[in-house]
Amino acid sequence: MKHSKTPTNRHAYVRAILTALQFDISSFLKQLELGSSYETLIYQWIRTYYEAEFPIEQAVADLYARRLQWLELCTTHYPTVADKLAAYQKRILLRLRYHPLYFQASEAVCKTADQQVRALVKTQLYTPQQVEQKVIQWLRSIHNDTDNTPSAPPDAPPVTFSAIARAMARQFRLLANCIA
Repeated sequence: MKHSKTPTNRHAYVRAILTALQFDISSFLKQLELGSSYETLIYQWIRTYYEAEFPIEQAVADLYARRLQWLELCTTHYPTVADKLAAYQKRILLRLRYHPLYFQASEAVCKTADQQVRALVKTQLYTPQQVEQKVIQWLRSIHNDTDNTPSAPPDAPPVTFSAIARAMARQFRLLANCIA
């Protein structure tokens, strides 16, 4: 690798590094003026190297490494539909455990309520709040029974074309959110 002398002019130093990184200088400067976070970060790093009097080759090599680290940190996990449904289910079950009706219910009733939550979330026809409300209504009906025998859980929704269409639309929205 050829070692070049560090330019004494900051503008020449910035221009040399941007050229080595294969940036279009005019669009980089335009984005920098607009306050783009990526270009601002790169420019701050370049200024730091200039003030520390790094040779251009070393600054370019360090910038490549820093950009890779930054990109790795910025990548996010896009949850799948199954991940989102599991999160809904976990949130509903956690909220139910602190509800007074659930807390006072027997172990068998709690187990049935948990199964209801899993079944209703799996259908993807209801929001988490709606699932929670349905299970709480069922718990109220049990609590109001005088003999404390569990009544039948809420029926599963009838499978109709509109129900299937709503479920498919919800899945497409979840997938679109994952992709976007």
